[in-house]
Amino acid sequence: MTRLLTALLLFAFGALHAEAMDIPLAVTGLAHPSLKTTPTQGELRKSDEYLKAGLAFLLKNAPQRAVDEFNDSVRLAPRAENYKALGTAYYQAGNSAKAAWAYRQSLHLKDDAQVQALIDSLEGKDHPEEQFKDKNDEIRYGRLLKSAAAHEKAGRRDSAMRDYLDAYQLKAEPAARHPIGRLAAGLVDDYLAAHSTAKAIEVMIQARHAYEGARDLTPDEMKSLARLEKAETAVVKMTGEKLREHEIAMQTDKERWERHLAEIEASKGGTRVNIDNHR
Repeated sequence: MTRLLTALLLFAFGALHAEAMDIPLAVTGLAHPSLKTTPTQGELRKSDEYLKAGLAFLLKNAPQRAVDEFNDSVRLAPRAENYKALGTAYYQAGNSAKAAWAYRQSLHLKDDAQVQALIDSLEGKDHPEEQFKDKNDEIRYGRLLKSAAAHEKAGRRDSAMRDYLDAYQLKAEPAARHPIGRLAAGLVDDYLAAHSTAKAIEVMIQARHAYEGARDLTPDEMKSLARLEKAETAVVKMTGEKLREHEIAMQTDKERWERHLAEIEASKGGTRVNIDNHR
């Protein structure tokens, strides 16, 4: 990373502390489908809380935790400053591709010469989402797409989704991404119907990571993401915990997390999570 880019990143991060919190709201079609064009005052206040929490995590050198907070801030009220903060967090977490995407969203909402310079530097350095590391990855990518399609045709949706996710890690392009939302939505509905809340949450987390920073979503993908969000709302209501809190617990001690969910399900008499009430 060039000295200029490092200086600009520090400038962008430092500027977040001084920026006013009343930047006019704008509409972005590249963010999460649940975003509203005009957040309520309550959503705006909550978005600010997530923004401040994310900044605190950046100061503690915990960029991935900051990414979670900033994503929550953006989902509630997309603004130039929280997208800029998200870009800084992604960069510090080592994800230059998503950092460039977040900075670009900030620039769409508010002109900023420094942010444009950051984007130019990041995109001039590399485009990891648009190329393979080597020929072996390119060959593996093609094989994964073929095996995923075969699994889906045979009704093995969990195996199909796993292969599409692996392919998407090799190259973040629509051919691998498009089926993920559809498969995830169907699997989550099935798992919840079978009282397998832990498996449903794992799929939600996988889908969320796959769609972070995704561009040019198709209408079908938007519908699938809307289904996933309704299922997530139902799960959060049942467990009292957000998806990212489940992810942290799962990564910390998966067995303990699964027991915790089983206890919750047992305390509710194995009642099926009712997604219909959230449609």
